[in-house]
Amino acid sequence: MRNRINIHTVSDNLYFLKILWKINPRRVIFSFAAQIFGYAEWAFFSVVFMKYLFGAAEFGRSFGETAWFIAVSMAVIFLTTGFQIWMEERYVPCTDPELYEKLNGMLFEQASNVDIACYEDVEFYDTYTKAASQAYERARSVLTDTAGMIAAFFASAYGMCPSDIRPGKWKKSFPRKENTR
Repeated sequence: MRNRINIHTVSDNLYFLKILWKINPRRVIFSFAAQIFGYAEWAFFSVVFMKYLFGAAEFGRSFGETAWFIAVSMAVIFLTTGFQIWMEERYVPCTDPELYEKLNGMLFEQASNVDIACYEDVEFYDTYTKAASQAYERARSVLTDTAGMIAAFFASAYGMCPSDIRPGKWKKSFPRKENTR
């Protein structure tokens, strides 16, 4: 029974994402991008940035090389954070009315196809009004939660992956210099 519920939940979320894609595909893409950038930033800072900094002395990197790496890293983090802020502060408020209007329009269209006798049924009317009042919030929740879940999965997988088998191979990227002291 529990597996059946999980499968239905996943299929319901995918169906909801399809509806959101039809309404505004750019919003879906940007939501996934914002989540991916957020988790990629976390994975980069937790794994690559810290490993590079802690290995700077061990691998004999110069101060200029390390400072350049920090500057480029901060610029990339600044850009990804800027995108996330733009997304939440500018883009989402501009596209929310469109989502709200089109979702409610779809619900009203479906409701207009129902026999009028159904509205006399209290349970049907309660279910319909509850669905109409929660459609927009559930749409936002499904979009952000699904995007976050997928991005977190890949970021966690990257974080757990041993550094020797990651693309770029640390041993080749950060060669050990021989001490000449």
